[in-house]
Amino acid sequence: GQRFVQALKKSDGDTQSRIIRVLGHTANNRAVPILTAVFESPSAAQDEAVRSLAKIRAGAEMLLARAKDQNISRSLKPTVVASLHQAPWQDIRESSATLFPLAAAKNDKPLPSILDLANLSGDAQRGRQVFAEAGTCIKCHQVLKQGKRVGPDLSEIGKKLSRLAMFESILY
Repeated sequence: GQRFVQALKKSDGDTQSRIIRVLGHTANNRAVPILTAVFESPSAAQDEAVRSLAKIRAGAEMLLARAKDQNISRSLKPTVVASLHQAPWQDIRESSATLFPLAAAKNDKPLPSILDLANLSGDAQRGRQVFAEAGTCIKCHQVLKQGKRVGPDLSEIGKKLSRLAMFESILY
């Protein structure tokens, strides 16, 4: 395991991310110590390690325990929360929702889970309106040259992130 971690650290960022994603998809508890080592070492791969840990039962339990103990760095907390809210196990999702309830919608009703949101169909016209008016997105982001370039250009974001990852980024 330790040799694997060292080899992983020597890989370029793209290769690291792919390896970490594969480890998460194995759903094998033997991957948890490797992913935990990446999670605990400050690097660009930490968020990916969190997402992969949450796909493995023992990893999700470890993340939940650390979250309960408030033993998660501030920068990783949004990814941990989103990943636990999307975990494949209902008890993990319920514990996560209790520990980190989603913000209420405008009408004070709780938001659906990220998984439920990602399964809904959208309205492009309403999305443009929220981006430009109701939300504050346009103050920092551009889409098709509209808006300010403080944050990343979001024109091609649908080709870069999954629906789940986009909801995670917007909500957290």
